[in-house]
Amino acid sequence: MRKLISICLASAFLTAGMAHAETRRFTYLGFETGPDRVFNGGASLSGSFTGEDVNHNGVIEAGELTDFRLGGFYNFTGCDGWSLTCEIKQFSFTQDGELSFNVERVQHDDMFPWYIEWESNGRYYLSSQRREWYWTPQTRLGVSAVPEPATLSMLGLGLGVLLMRGRRRN
Repeated sequence: MRKLISICLASAFLTAGMAHAETRRFTYLGFETGPDRVFNGGASLSGSFTGEDVNHNGVIEAGELTDFRLGGFYNFTGCDGWSLTCEIKQFSFTQDGELSFNVERVQHDDMFPWYIEWESNGRYYLSSQRREWYWTPQTRLGVSAVPEPATLSMLGLGLGVLLMRGRRRN
């Protein structure tokens, strides 16, 4: 029985370590803003994406994304196409942490139409807030992986099993 439990736990750990879609958060900091395009070091734009390098070429591309959000809540992968259209025109994220994307989201509403567009190394435009920011050589990018709850649970379970086994032997 103990052997069976050990085999099941070992296979669970091996399965958890296999390749899967990872969620990453990113933040761009520092843009030229306003009509005079003055550099604002505090202007920041954050988002997240979930994807998997399915073709194993070292780059997550647009077709390999399962989720992409900009500004924390603008979802570019879940548009219904009737009142809201979204397009991820270009996306790439390399193992070296280089992120590049070009996205567009349009709300089709007669009373409150709005438009959002981002071009990496170009500009960010949000019509509802009349916000237009421009990327500069001073703009900095930070990208970090988001640990998944299942991974943390498996780690806790594994440590618990090791502690229990250690107590039984003593």
